[in-house]
Amino acid sequence: MRYTLTLLCCLLCLHACAQRQNNNWILGKYTGLNFGSFFTYTTKANISENGAIVSDATSGNLLFYTDGQNVWDKNHDGMPNGYAMGQDNNGTSAQGAVIIPTAKKLNTYYLFTVGDKDHSGQLQYSEIDMALNGGLGDVVVATKNTILGDGYTEAMTTVALCDMMWVLAIKRYTNEIHAFHVTAKGVTGPVISKLGYSITIPNVATMKISPNKQYLSIATHHTRSY
Repeated sequence: MRYTLTLLCCLLCLHACAQRQNNNWILGKYTGLNFGSFFTYTTKANISENGAIVSDATSGNLLFYTDGQNVWDKNHDGMPNGYAMGQDNNGTSAQGAVIIPTAKKLNTYYLFTVGDKDHSGQLQYSEIDMALNGGLGDVVVATKNTILGDGYTEAMTTVALCDMMWVLAIKRYTNEIHAFHVTAKGVTGPVISKLGYSITIPNVATMKISPNKQYLSIATHHTRSY
């Protein structure tokens, strides 16, 4: 099996705002790590591949986390409507869950999930309002598992440019990058960009934006050369 790393120039060159939303990490089997105080703690998530976690942007304190199928609050209790999330994957999508804040809409986040290689590759989102459930947060039922499309790879990432929030996904066996714009009014898109040369991305892949927001790296595995 050969691994290919593809670099493409991305037209995103602004600097992101510094925040503490990544103060907590979720790691593997029932483990969280806090970088503010450098301690580990027990979670309810048994992470195989996809998982996501978010902290308060000011304090760095844990807000909630997910394994892509369930959502738990800061007390490690399941959110009342935080079950049966990401219904198109079984927890083994490489980048199957991401959380981003909603620009100019306080205490609101979006959870995006994408299906694994053995399913249809459905991209979904749900809104999470931290004002619900006594301030512990809950999934807004009217938005739960809203479908944006299918046929996507397991690769998904986010770009935070202060007032501009984007989620990037890749269409299976194409050279298309789909960008979804997240605002206080909801999710719009996709804006479709194509790689500048002949290449197709299979259903198993990962991707990452460079710190300066000028490059996007895509890692795939396959049985032939491009």
